[in-house]
Amino acid sequence: MVTEPPSFMKAILKLITKPRLLLFLFVFLSTRTAKLSTSTFLYVFLSEDLKADATLMGLSTFVGVTLEILVFYYGKNILDFTFPEVIMIGGGLFTTLRASLYAFFGTSMNPWLSLPIELLQGLEYGLVKPASLEIVLQQSPPKLRGTALGILAATEYLSTALGQIVGGILYGHFGSVKMFLYSAWIGILAIIIYIVGLSMQKKRFYLY
Repeated sequence: MVTEPPSFMKAILKLITKPRLLLFLFVFLSTRTAKLSTSTFLYVFLSEDLKADATLMGLSTFVGVTLEILVFYYGKNILDFTFPEVIMIGGGLFTTLRASLYAFFGTSMNPWLSLPIELLQGLEYGLVKPASLEIVLQQSPPKLRGTALGILAATEYLSTALGQIVGGILYGHFGSVKMFLYSAWIGILAIIIYIVGLSMQKKRFYLY
């Protein structure tokens, strides 16, 4: 007897009520919100606060994307070497470090320092993207993996919107430096919640 696939809403509820998957999605949303807050207003910071020229801003994007491609190329080897949860924690640390460096140097920063700092963005995305897909696939029943990937994509788009909104509010009320600082704190809290949440499930974070 062939069983009918669950309805769309039932499938979503079945997935998001899995504690381990829900924890991951929350942390993924939080760290990406912190990242997008930084990314969205980085060029405003560079152009208005640091008076950087357009060439530098273009180069800062180029170096990040170039490293993303290189990391993507070796992504399978990295996943074979360690576990996706470890990579997610590392990616969160890179996001936090990136925002923290901009907050630390502030408006006295040499704008050319954005080039090495933006390497962190490329490293983070190149590592987290395949790791997030791996976690979602591992935590989803085979028949619901398509739906789970859709939820992951929706979470990613939601984080983009939230990052722009949160970053805009922080930038408007506190300025660029504190916006970077508060974005870093969002990333730190997300990492702590992820580690504590995995520990509370009485499993090592690298076991499935």
